[in-house]
Amino acid sequence: MLGKFKGQAAMEYLMTYGWALLVIVIVIAVLMWINPFKAPPQCIFDEPGFACTGTMILQTNGQFYADIVNGNYRSVKIEKIALIRGRDDPTLAAYQNVAINLKQQGSFNTGDPKYVILVARKADGTLQTFAKGDDFSGRLYIAYHYTDDDPAIVPAKIVGANIVTRAQ
Repeated sequence: MLGKFKGQAAMEYLMTYGWALLVIVIVIAVLMWINPFKAPPQCIFDEPGFACTGTMILQTNGQFYADIVNGNYRSVKIEKIALIRGRDDPTLAAYQNVAINLKQQGSFNTGDPKYVILVARKADGTLQTFAKGDDFSGRLYIAYHYTDDDPAIVPAKIVGANIVTRAQ
């Protein structure tokens, strides 16, 4: 008779705690699926003067699209620009010709948005491609002059931004 009660108690124990384990597994699976711990897309410049507005898009072929606004008190001319995965300082090979990448040409007036089209590169300048859904964490570097500066005399100013996004 005692053996019968032991079996019932074990079965009751498994049913009670089995359901609890099943609920825990389901909650973990849902958390892994929605990934609430990932960083939201962001673009944060190290210094005041420039800001990202609108949506950033990183395509699997490495092309990066973003709206950048000049918040400086003077108009600027962007000389070079680079998007690097990681936190490495870019080499000269990683910088790209701005004339190809800026949708609007000429000076970059205060408050004017510029639509920037870049190709993500590694620090050594080689092309960076992504799979859909890959996380990207890197740096955007902009080398610029104020439009009233003489580029032959005044060296370019360089500003960086931390970029976090996901390939689409």
